[in-house]
Amino acid sequence: MLRELALALVLLSQVPVPPALQQQAPKGSIEGVVRSITGEPLDRARVTLQRILPPPTGPTTGPVTPPPQIPPVQTEKDGEFSFKDLDPGQYRLRVQRNGYSAQEYGQRTPATPGTVINLTEGQQMKDTDFRLVAAAVVTGRVRDANGEPVPSFQVSLMRTTYNVTGQRSLTVVGNANTDDRGEYRIFWAPPG
Repeated sequence: MLRELALALVLLSQVPVPPALQQQAPKGSIEGVVRSITGEPLDRARVTLQRILPPPTGPTTGPVTPPPQIPPVQTEKDGEFSFKDLDPGQYRLRVQRNGYSAQEYGQRTPATPGTVINLTEGQQMKDTDFRLVAAAVVTGRVRDANGEPVPSFQVSLMRTTYNVTGQRSLTVVGNANTDDRGEYRIFWAPPG
């Protein structure tokens, strides 16, 4: 009888546990609020979260599978956003809204990337707030030497940037073509 009981226990220990009964690791979340620089909550801001997969550790034999897409969320009148049921890993969080400069979590200047979020198992990351700066608008008029409007002339808004060796260069941050009156309008220019 004991022998049969021991055999039954050995056989039961080899039966796989159904996935529904296995204990799953707790999921994480990222929550916050999108506001203007003056502190007002911003509605209709699009918040995107992108999972970053670590680079492969060894030779790869097939195509690399892209990380799963996380649907973006849009803020309501309270400016709040929330991503739930997140697996542990690295993420990038970005906010954009019409009339404001896009911003990444932890971004210090418009020309630099933001900070990677390292979400641990079950971590509830709250108060991930953004303060968006209104984008600039640059307008003007182009005329020739006789004072006549110049149509279809391309105007570029440029920013001075420096590479790692300190060498200065210009980077285009906005373009516009003049209309039939020689007028142009470059909108949503980042601050700087």
